Amino acid sequence: MTTLLDKPLFLTEAQVARILGVHPATLHRLAHAGKSPIPVVWVTPSTRRYRRVDVERLAGLETDES
Repeated sequence: MTTLLDKPLFLTEAQVARILGVHPATLHRLAHAGKSPIPVVWVTPSTRRYRRVDVERLAGLETDES
């Protein structure tokens, strides 16, 4: 059984790119242009993270939040 604690709350740009099937540079460009389809969490000026639930929702994956 997978619990909420087994999954990270935030994903790296590389992880998101792999899930969405795009190149990481695409996410990079969209984030810097302010046009990302997913809200970006800026950790530092050059480091971005994405909320797992937002990524899964965009990808159409089932989320088990209960």
